[in-house]
Amino acid sequence: MFKATSKKYERSFLGNYLFEKLVPESHPLRILSEIADFSRMDEDLKHLYSEKGQRAHSPAMMIRISILKDLYNISDERVIQMIKENIPARMYAGISLESKVPDPSDLTYFRRRLGEENFQDLFTRTLAIAKENGL
Repeated sequence: MFKATSKKYERSFLGNYLFEKLVPESHPLRILSEIADFSRMDEDLKHLYSEKGQRAHSPAMMIRISILKDLYNISDERVIQMIKENIPARMYAGISLESKVPDPSDLTYFRRRLGEENFQDLFTRTLAIAKENGL
């Protein structure tokens, strides 16, 4: 199975409060996070995860990190570094300020686990969400 996250951010002591104070309402990543909610992907993709072993990162979070990677056209290593250093990116990824950021190799494992067919389905759903929101 995987580590659960809340709808927007991992549960944390100050997470939502600090993100609300530090990231302007007009910031593109805040707007994007409000438009595209990937929390339902946790349920949709749980069949790809085992109940045994160490818990993996939430599919919704990994999808958001993958979107950041593609949005900024950067490597796995660079997107993880960006999330460590950039509060709006951390907010968009759904990772609280006191939580550990995934390792770049976690993105590779996620893509392998997802596979071509699931990736295509995810891409189609993302386009549908964008269309629903007038993008």
